[in-house]
Amino acid sequence: MRIIQFILLSFITVFLACGRYPKDARGTLEEALDDTLKVGVAVREGWVMVQNGEPRGREVLLAKAFADDLNATIDWLIADESELIPLLEKGKIHMLLGGFTQDSPWKSHVGFTTTYIKVDDKEHAIAVPPGENAFLMRLEQFLNEYKKGNQ
Repeated sequence: MRIIQFILLSFITVFLACGRYPKDARGTLEEALDDTLKVGVAVREGWVMVQNGEPRGREVLLAKAFADDLNATIDWLIADESELIPLLEKGKIHMLLGGFTQDSPWKSHVGFTTTYIKVDDKEHAIAVPPGENAFLMRLEQFLNEYKKGNQ
């Protein structure tokens, strides 16, 4: 019986010492919560557009709703995909919109959410910084709720 108590106590100690999981390598979720969500925007017809200097489109609406969920404001960065991917890789922006699909050639450079919508046999996802697991998990939870509401 003492061995079982020892094992249980050891497990609890290790679990408590580890803190909250999953974690972000750069603290993206903590940085955005109750503060500013940095969103890159790469124009892709039907997904993300820019009108009068303001981002528009279905993914922009998703980002705004996610920012509300985080109690955050959005800092938009509008640029070409090739300029935004390195910023995402380095964690300078928190997410990247641009009508990305699961077969994106950028998959080896950055993270992607699971498919949040399928259109014309294309599975769409949002790009996130690599290694930001807590942020990715929070975004995917949000997207799962979005999917439930749009089925």
